[in-house]
This record gives sequence, structure tokens and C-alpha cells, in this order.
Amino acid sequence: MKGLKIIGRLANKLKRTWRLVTAPLRKSPDFIIIGAQKSGTSSLFTYLEQHPDVALSEIKELHYFDDHYHLGMNKYKRHFPFLWSHKKCGEASPYYFFHPSVPKRIHQSLKGTKFIVMLRDPVKRAYSHYKHMLRYDGVEELDFLDALKAEPERLLGENEKLKAEEIQWSSNHTRFSYTSRGRYAEQINEWLEFFEMDCFHFIKSESFFKNTFQEMNKVYDFLELEPFTGINLAAQNKGKYEDAPSQEAIDFIRENLKEDQEELIKLLGKEFSWD
Repeated sequence: MKGLKIIGRLANKLKRTWRLVTAPLRKSPDFIIIGAQKSGTSSLFTYLEQHPDVALSEIKELHYFDDHYHLGMNKYKRHFPFLWSHKKCGEASPYYFFHPSVPKRIHQSLKGTKFIVMLRDPVKRAYSHYKHMLRYDGVEELDFLDALKAEPERLLGENEKLKAEEIQWSSNHTRFSYTSRGRYAEQINEWLEFFEMDCFHFIKSESFFKNTFQEMNKVYDFLELEPFTGINLAAQNKGKYEDAPSQEAIDFIRENLKEDQEELIKLLGKEFSWD
């Protein structure tokens, strides 16, 4: 048994080395699912993975353009197929949408890449995010409303430091951005500083899970893929909790996101309203 584990580790090491050595001969992603976190990106990734003309990264979240950008493009391209592959290739890292340095980094590194963004009711997104943090011992100790009220202090200056590249990673920015990640219009406008609107395909999460085949066909069209119906529609990485946020917490988030929600409707239309 021990011998098999050693052989397995050696095989994985050789595979990683082979992929790194051949990275210059590999494609850059044709598309990236950039977010938002807790909006259904795992399901979308799994459904796209089943298309015969799609090749996705072996692991879902590469985190190259946020956490590992300093490692260089070969560390990134090793995850994709060779240049002569006919398949559309891509990855999914939901933190990209929120991280302030990612749009500029991708603009400097990739050409012709398309972006898919899933947007969920920001209240439900925030609560799912909070529940995720509760599952990690010691990460979140406040109740939901108190965590929402503590967020500005917890995140104070972190976004600016990340954007100025004074720091490589911020645990608070990643963990406690419950309301902030729901400022969808603000984040979209950050991306539009570097890319045209037609580079993006926006999906309302609620519509995606209600009319999955219809929404997947829109994704296939955006990626210039043939329609594909042979997919297993089991939901992926679905959070399990029976309770719901208090009305006070709901009102707190809605009020804080009111102006952003109005701007989002101007950008994407009335269908992206959750009020």
C-alpha cells in the first residue's frame, strides 16, 4: 500500500513536470468563469466540462490571476490543452470578479478571452458565503448581522492595498466580503475599464437553475459551441442549511446595495433585479 502511494506521488510529480515543460506549446484559455462566488459557478463548470468540444482545467479554481500571478504564465498555461487542440478551453476562479487587480492582469496577459459571470441575489449570496465561513473553525465568530456591520472595518484599506499590489493576498478581503461582493455594478465597471461589454456573458443564477438547458444554450452560443443536451444536471457544491437570515439583515444588505442595484439594472436590464 505504501509503495502504491509512493508510485502515485511520483506519477503526479512527473505529470506536473511534463505539463510545465510543455507549457509554451499550450493554449491560453478561450474563456474564464470569473464569478461571482456562491452563485452556481461549480454547476456551470461541471455542465461545460461535459461538452465534447470543451477542455477545462483539471481543477476548478486555479487562482492564477489573484493569488499566483507572480509565478509566471507557464505555471498557468500548463493546465490547458496543446495549441493544436480543436477544443475550447477554460477555467473558473470566482474570486477573479471581486479581486481589484485581476482585470488589469488578464488584459496584460491574455488576448481574445471571453468571460462568464453568474450573478445571484446578493442577500442569498452573502448568507451562503457567511455559512461557508462558519464551517471553518475560528474563521467567523459573529452572527450574520454583526458580521455585516463589522465588514467595513474588517475590509478597511484591503482593496486599495491589493489594487496597488502592496500585498499579495488578504484573508479579510477573501473571507469577510459578504455585502461587498454583491456590489455587482461596481465590479462590472472595474472590468469595463479594460474590456468591452461584448466580452462578457452575464447569467442570473436563479434563471440558470430554473431553466438550465435554455441558459446553457445561451452559454454555448456565446462560446461559439454547438448545442449539447447530454449533460447531467446535478447541482454541484450546493450549500446545505435550513435557516434563513433575519429580516433586519436582509434590509441591511438591500439598503447598502440600493444604489449599486439601480446601476446594475442600467447596465444589464431589469431582469437583474432581486427586490
